[in-house]
Amino acid sequence: MENIDVTTTALMLFGILFLLIVFLIIVRRIFVNVGAREIAIKERRYVGAKMPPGRVVATEGEVGIQADVLKPGLHLIKFPFERVVRKVPLIEIGPDELGIIEAVDGEPMQTGRIFAPDRAQRATLSGEP
Repeated sequence: MENIDVTTTALMLFGILFLLIVFLIIVRRIFVNVGAREIAIKERRYVGAKMPPGRVVATEGEVGIQADVLKPGLHLIKFPFERVVRKVPLIEIGPDELGIIEAVDGEPMQTGRIFAPDRAQRATLSGEP
């Protein structure tokens, strides 16, 4: 076996360590693990339609903070086009509590209404996803 120079060995080990760190950083950005009691808010960057003026939340492939959140589990992110902005804990409303949701985006409610229509129930009844 040949004698390998100590400098060459050190450079090889440094190079392997550097490549391993870069690989781990990329894998950490591509795979996101969302805990059982949290959701992750994601942002789409670079590719997509611009949001119309006055909108806050992006839908249907628009660039910006996405309306679709990541639920608990392991997810594949379309890095570098999407990124997870932050993970937030789920809010649990007890049976003796009242939850109030204030919309920051979307159509205004009809005049005289106190509660917004239940779109989830309507989608289930009509067979929409």
